[in-house]
Amino acid sequence: MVSYAVPGGGVGPHFDLYDVFLVQAKGYRSWKIGQDCDAGTQLRENSDLRLLSSFETSEEIITGPKDVLYLPPSKAHWGVAQSESITYSIGFRAPRLNDMIAYWTDERLEELSAISSTTQIFEYLFFVFSQFIHPVEIDLSEPQELHLVTFL
Repeated sequence: MVSYAVPGGGVGPHFDLYDVFLVQAKGYRSWKIGQDCDAGTQLRENSDLRLLSSFETSEEIITGPKDVLYLPPSKAHWGVAQSESITYSIGFRAPRLNDMIAYWTDERLEELSAISSTTQIFEYLFFVFSQFIHPVEIDLSEPQELHLVTFL
């Protein structure tokens, strides 16, 4: 997003749910950094911008041309233009751990659907899970007995 502001202009105190890099392209802007927010943080009524009903300044930074300010997800902030200014706001949403696990599991299930024999399925599973555990030496010169445990 690109934000143009005249002196005194700004969005107001708010927070974002993703990582934000604020790149000051022109002019100067004062940034107040505030509290960590969450789903229970009180917001102003009648606003679609997630504006905070209260703001607790913990730090203040002035950015000028070519400065970059990083804000982690849910960190309250409030930018006010000190002069005519242009700020680029670049947001990144990192995947959640459960989304990454779901994606990885879906990929493995798709690979498994192409395997028809039980032996190949067990070989595949052994290969996949061996990536996450310390390798153990198995003597494959001797026949191995396979025990299948099911929970009904």
